[in-house]
Amino acid sequence: MKPGFERPIAGAVLLLILLLLVGCRQAAVQEVTSSPASTPVPTPGVTLPAAASPTPARDPLNGTRWVLSSLHGEPPLEGTRITLEFSGGFIRGFAGCNKYDRAVIGDDFAGAMYKATEDGSLTVPALAHTLLACLTPEGANDQEKAYLKALHSAVAFRLVENRLELQNATGETILVFAR
Repeated sequence: MKPGFERPIAGAVLLLILLLLVGCRQAAVQEVTSSPASTPVPTPGVTLPAAASPTPARDPLNGTRWVLSSLHGEPPLEGTRITLEFSGGFIRGFAGCNKYDRAVIGDDFAGAMYKATEDGSLTVPALAHTLLACLTPEGANDQEKAYLKALHSAVAFRLVENRLELQNATGETILVFAR
């Protein structure tokens, strides 16, 4: 090997190793974030306190995933996909530009859990979301803000065939989702 070539080759090898590590990390993050929340397996002789239960009793929404089909009676913008997932007492999804998830403050996991009952009542906790701006399609940022505001104002739900309808305090259907 000619003198002076060792450094560029070492740099290229280091860069290749770095790229492989980043790729592995992204694959691991994707695997973790795309897998459903796991339910803890009870240990014999150990009783979990009620607040530690990951899923509220008789939750008809737990384990369901939805795609927005209507926001205040209008379809989502062309080229956007807004999702909602109920899993283990928590809400998460994609709001068109940003991911959203439970907002845990300190160790208050119970305060970050949604509540859905068989009679159709719904309590949506505060949600945290990433802060990316959408450049296209035009209006995507405004749509995302309206969606998150509507989601937080939902107080009731109705399951109709393969649809989920969320209503606000006045009984108006503000969000409609399909499976």
